[in-house]
Amino acid sequence: MSLLQIVGARIIDAARGVDSVETLWVADGYIANYDAPPLGDHPIQIVKAHGWTLLPALIDLGVSLKARQSKAGVSTEDDAWQAAALSGGVTRVAARWQTTPMGAGTLGKAPGDDVIDDPLVAISRIYAWPDKCAGDSPGYAGHGYGLSCLRDFAALRGAVQYAADHGGRLWIMPADDGLGRSGVMAEGAYALRLGLNGVPASMQAAAIGAIAEAMHATGARAHIASVATAQAIAAVRDARASGLHLTCDVQAHHLHLIDVDVGYFDTRYRLDPPLYGSADRDALRAALLAGDIDAVVSGHVPVTPADKLTYFAEACAGTPALGSTLSLVLALAQQLDWPLLQATACVTAGPQAVLDGAARGLVPGASADFCLVDLDDWWQPGRSMAMMQPMLSPFAQAVLPGRVQATYVRGRRVWESRA
Repeated sequence: MSLLQIVGARIIDAARGVDSVETLWVADGYIANYDAPPLGDHPIQIVKAHGWTLLPALIDLGVSLKARQSKAGVSTEDDAWQAAALSGGVTRVAARWQTTPMGAGTLGKAPGDDVIDDPLVAISRIYAWPDKCAGDSPGYAGHGYGLSCLRDFAALRGAVQYAADHGGRLWIMPADDGLGRSGVMAEGAYALRLGLNGVPASMQAAAIGAIAEAMHATGARAHIASVATAQAIAAVRDARASGLHLTCDVQAHHLHLIDVDVGYFDTRYRLDPPLYGSADRDALRAALLAGDIDAVVSGHVPVTPADKLTYFAEACAGTPALGSTLSLVLALAQQLDWPLLQATACVTAGPQAVLDGAARGLVPGASADFCLVDLDDWWQPGRSMAMMQPMLSPFAQAVLPGRVQATYVRGRRVWESRA
């Protein structure tokens, strides 16, 4: 038996309600105990983590990946995204392959998307890659069936029924192709001033209402990706109050930024869904604090400079964001004086509950997947060597709190900061 001892770290584990300094023992890749060592005389590897914080490994439910089709199935084009994710303490993602249904329009379409003539595509797989980090083949932790936007109610009903019949769930960004096809930013005074077509704030709520109706008819479950407006949050609350099994997430960008941050046609701020006003941002923050939002996600899209160095209306929607979600959550917690136990839940326990049905955290017997974070250190995304295309991020010049020092998967260090 091989033992790993993490000494001196402040352990924040929202699933267990723990925020204290403890000694963590890992045996053969699994959580063994706290404080008291396992019985027996075994070789011990000691990691001194005084002044650092130990968090369960992060789970990102909102990632888009470039993919290729082969005889073996769908696979990612490269592994650069993994290093970026690990640098932010992320070891599990829900990946949306960049495929778009025929006739789905441009809303929700990421650069490099293929057009597939199938009303049930795109398929959003819950892609678990701790195994790959450990040198094994990647595996699936679950599955979902999603539409990037609603073309018509029949297509939605078909997708919801398909998910229900196969024991999965609908995984969908709530958007309506008719309402949002030509929109490139939030509808309102600022879009009017810039002369850009707007996406109405009511669009997400209307889509969620249609999803809820289909769920009532089929008994399916659903996850709503990237809520962005106060109306959308209200629609989620109404659906849950009616007894539906509905979860949702929000992109970290929408907790910090608003429509006027677009400035003078800055394409880094062209996101999907678009940024709305301060009232919507504040409603998202309040919903997160109230527990109405299950997870905060990166909203990562693998764009390139060519995708952004063009007119705003023609630029690809999305931003490279893997690696920064934890720091954006920590920055929000500092700004709004949130307890860290509650703030970190939205990137650890919350998404774990969405994927697995319950949040266990770092209990004895669980896989030793965690990260060590220096909460007192600051970093700048634009200078990160790990992030993908860091200068294309809206937060490229921001100085963010919380630098991940190391990420562990099954007790093995798979990433370490060189700063």
